Amino acid sequence: EETLEENEEFVQEGEMSCFVSGRTASWSSPYQDITEIVKEWGKGEYIISAYVKLSSPSEKTVKSSMMVVTHHQKDGIPGGAWLSTGTKIVNSESFTKIEGTINIDWEESYASGIIYLQNASGGNNYDYYVDDFSMVKKDGVKNPHVEPTPMPIEKVDNRAEKTLVGAIRWDAWVKTRKKWGEINV
Repeated sequence: EETLEENEEFVQEGEMSCFVSGRTASWSSPYQDITEIVKEWGKGEYIISAYVKLSSPSEKTVKSSMMVVTHHQKDGIPGGAWLSTGTKIVNSESFTKIEGTINIDWEESYASGIIYLQNASGGNNYDYYVDDFSMVKKDGVKNPHVEPTPMPIEKVDNRAEKTLVGAIRWDAWVKTRKKWGEINV
């Protein structure tokens, strides 16, 4: 079972890092909900980064990549996109910065998003320290997302008191061996 612990011994900057152990999948990682940040800053390119250090000297180098997952809705249908930085080799000797630019975009509304680390080499769920997660909008311009305002359905005032609705059904199917006018049994 994955465990997250505060760590004061191995730190990139500041007073603490996060130690991640007992991972069961390549995406097992602490994550940060970025939904409100993206809604506040809007669509565009974001620079994402984190510093990673492996915990065990026996794990000299492993390919790791940080990924940002965004889930968006288009026309009320849930969908999603997985956006990622490129892979960066990390080690147990020092913190390595993993960084890249992603483009977060949607058609009509943005539902949710998270940022987390994922190792690129499948099946190697090593323990690691992570520090200084960062997500900054590249152009530095806030362009808040505004949900579309639903339009009310217009009330029809001049409709007749009794509106007739009808349907016509004509089953003109006959077996190919029969001719029109013959009884289909």
